[in-house]
Amino acid sequence: MLANHVILSEDVPPLELTSRYRQDIILKVRNWEETDRVPAEPVFEAQVEAGKDRWHESPLMNDLREKPPAAGLWNMFLPVTQFPKKSPGLTNLGYACCAEIIGRTFWAAQTMNGSFLDNMLAMSRRRSGLSH
Repeated sequence: MLANHVILSEDVPPLELTSRYRQDIILKVRNWEETDRVPAEPVFEAQVEAGKDRWHESPLMNDLREKPPAAGLWNMFLPVTQFPKKSPGLTNLGYACCAEIIGRTFWAAQTMNGSFLDNMLAMSRRRSGLSH
């Protein structure tokens, strides 16, 4: 047991494991989850259902993509060592906490450019000759 640790929520590690700055980012992601993503879910599902084909992007997706960059919740997976100006500075632990929250629905990562990591993985596999 860590001495004198304060648990802000089950989604956020105590300060002994991360910094206040990183805790704040995780809390912003959780707040976005509660105020934007959860209320949007039935609307998103209805828009997808009403779309002409399953690959049609929901109009709501564009609206949901506006808020995260302004709140600093964009490209959260970027390592600060390689992208010092674009990375929010999360450690693997901090990003894992955010990814767990974002991953509660299959489409939420698209609103924070989190699916970019999947694209980068696919490109690296293609270049190395791996098929999966």
